[in-house]
Amino acid sequence: MKIIYFLSFLLFANAVFAKNTPNFTVHATYFIDTNSTLNLQQVQTQKFTYFKNNGLNIGYNDNTAVWCRFKITNNNPKKVIKTWLCFDNNHIFSLVMYNLWQTQLLGDRTKYASPFIVTQAFELEFKANQTKVVYVKVKKLISFLEFKFRLANEAELLQKTRFKIAAVSFFLGMVFLLIIFNRILFNITRNKIYIYYISYSVLRVLYMW
Repeated sequence: MKIIYFLSFLLFANAVFAKNTPNFTVHATYFIDTNSTLNLQQVQTQKFTYFKNNGLNIGYNDNTAVWCRFKITNNNPKKVIKTWLCFDNNHIFSLVMYNLWQTQLLGDRTKYASPFIVTQAFELEFKANQTKVVYVKVKKLISFLEFKFRLANEAELLQKTRFKIAAVSFFLGMVFLLIIFNRILFNITRNKIYIYYISYSVLRVLYMW
């Protein structure tokens, strides 16, 4: 059982705090659309509030949408740079990014998956000294809504994705071995405590899924 607790801590301790990359300047604001009734054109006339600590927590909500406005500048005077706008909460129901005439959709309750399992991420490309203004509509129906955002490069996200895949694979392998071990002990001793251990292991895997 101690192994399960240790591995659970290892997985959840791999959190990344939001921060801007040195190549970019980001001005981020938000507007809370309480009933989720406004479209992009209507939202652009509203008063936006600056984020604190690159994140937002509105707690339990009922059909609320958070509109994020990002004014991002590539500070490099010579190079075209690609970056990823990340939202570190994989359980957000839907995120819609409006980038000029382009619209992209991601989210836990959509058919469009993020290319990285560690975060919901939109790819952005900037020319030298270019500034872009993008809007992202974040929604999580009747639930607890909290997220952080950041810019990250692809190499960093790939590395963290590989680490998480390896950690999860190791965790599931250990859980499978513990289930077999406890089942053998139960067959030998008929002690119900081993059934509890097996149930906990199965519930832990279902929770992660």
